Amino acid sequence: MTYKVAHTLDGRVATRSGASRWITGARARKASHELRANHDAIAVGVGTVLADDPQLTCRVVVRGKAGHDPIRIVVDSQLRTPVDAAVVRVAAESSAESWIVCASGASDEREAALRAAGAKVERVPAGPDGRVAVPLMLARLAELGIETLLLEGGPTLAGAFLSARRIDRWISFIAPKVIGDAEATPMLFGPAVATLGGALELEDLTVVRVGSDLMLEARPRFVE
Repeated sequence: MTYKVAHTLDGRVATRSGASRWITGARARKASHELRANHDAIAVGVGTVLADDPQLTCRVVVRGKAGHDPIRIVVDSQLRTPVDAAVVRVAAESSAESWIVCASGASDEREAALRAAGAKVERVPAGPDGRVAVPLMLARLAELGIETLLLEGGPTLAGAFLSARRIDRWISFIAPKVIGDAEATPMLFGPAVATLGGALELEDLTVVRVGSDLMLEARPRFVE
């Protein structure tokens, strides 16, 4: 499971108004699409869909061929994804499906509407917080043949994956920009730690320059 995030030097992925296009430069964005081409599926939270209306397609040429579109997965506990969202509409034009993963108790009416619009809906038991339980979702995706997953956010979903210790590979595209606003959107929410000793550490770090940005790749070290 790969987590990919583009952020500023102060760890922000958007301004307080939600503006995020574009934090990184063209070469970093191309590298991001190459990552998409190398994964079975790409996942975002419903907050990202509502804020940015992304298509989640692969717009890059890999070895002379158009990169394949990964399966698009929206983690949406209560099925708030609009039926006319780009991620739903694009399924009719793409070789890959768009899946909405919701909690078991989500609306049957909303499921029917999304299915009619062309999306596939998968129900997964919710955790104590009422949200889709990440470990159970990943187990279900594995049953459906998803072996490699690229998580692109947003911060709530990234925090849920981190809390569940389900991130194997971390990739940050770091832009030489500073937003400097405490209300701007951070790269992830939680899990909170009280001391530095409880902070997550990354290991096996590599850092390369990608255009005007930096690409950091590492592996989270989860302590039992």
